[in-house]
Order: sequence, then structure tokens, then C-alpha cells
Amino acid sequence: MRNISIIAIAVILFISCKQKKAENNDKIVDHLYSNSDLGWAIEIPKNWTIIQTDKIEQNGKAAIEEVQGKFNTSDLKHLIGFQKDEFNTFLSTSEEFTPRYTNEWEDNLSELKTIIYNTYTEQGIKVDTSSYKTPINNLDFEVFHTILYNLDGDIILHQEIYTQWINGYDFAVYLNYNNATDEKVMKDMWLNSTFEMAF
Repeated sequence: MRNISIIAIAVILFISCKQKKAENNDKIVDHLYSNSDLGWAIEIPKNWTIIQTDKIEQNGKAAIEEVQGKFNTSDLKHLIGFQKDEFNTFLSTSEEFTPRYTNEWEDNLSELKTIIYNTYTEQGIKVDTSSYKTPINNLDFEVFHTILYNLDGDIILHQEIYTQWINGYDFAVYLNYNNATDEKVMKDMWLNSTFEMAF
């Protein structure tokens, strides 16, 4: 199975942040981020902080490894990330992925959903999950939506993971939000982003 490292981003609520530095295939010009590997471009909302997840917070990693076992993060590439605050964040990653058999990517995605669910429930966190597809610039993204509740049954956080296999890369976008205003800002940017090499 592919590295389970992308789960870490889905379950961590607090991120080790620093300023994003554009790599050779990344560009940030006038609040517009682009990545040549994916042919992807997205507008960065003004007054949000650009972040980079170079380091997986240890308590989040420990929670995952308690359920899944050790995992490797060495091949995971962090792309653009931005946040309004620690609970309202947009993150994106890519990882080279070559299927060894038909539907391997889909099988891995199914396993990923199970691991995310188990990671929460085995920590005693009440969650609801749903899966669906969302078209973005002619690409159909698989979406896994998780809702987290506190002990009183109130919603404390929504997490959405959008995944697609693009140009040999396992590409994922992660949205964490706890209010409708910041949800709309992130979704307006994400759902209107473009993929020049979409197929």
C-alpha cells in the first residue's frame, strides 16, 4: 500500500508552521500559486497565512501509529498551504504513485478511509463520515468528509479530503474548518482552481 503519511495531515489539528518557500516546480505570484507537476493553479485568499507542513506534529503521528503502525513520510511532498487560524486550514500534498495492478489507487483510497475512521474512534472521538465525488475543472475528485464531535455531541470540526491521481501523482487537498465563513473562503478558492493538464 502507498505511504499512509497523508492521514497525518487529516488528523492533526495543530500544525507546525513556517513560511512557504517556493520550490523549482512551485510558483507564488500575486496570491496565485501554481505547480507544474500537476498543472494546478489556485488563488490564495488575502489576509490568510501561507504555511508549510514540513514537520508532522508528534502527538498526531503517535495516534496514527497506534492504530496503523509505523509509516514513512519521506516521499510525501507538501505543496501550498494557508490558514486563517489553527482550526481553519487548507493543505495540499502530492506523492509519486505508479499502480502495480488495476484499481490499486482506488483500493488504497478505500483503506485510507478506514484508517482515518479507526484512528479517530480508537482515540474515543465521535465522528460521522461520508464519501462523494466533486468535479473541479473537469476532474472528478474523490471526497472523504469527516465530522468530529465533542462529548456533548456538538460539532467541533469538519475535515474534507479531496483526492485524485494526476500525471503519475497521488494528489490530495485537505480542508479543516469550524465555521461557514472560512469554509466558503477555502471552497471558493479550491473549487475554482484550474488544472491545465486535466484529463
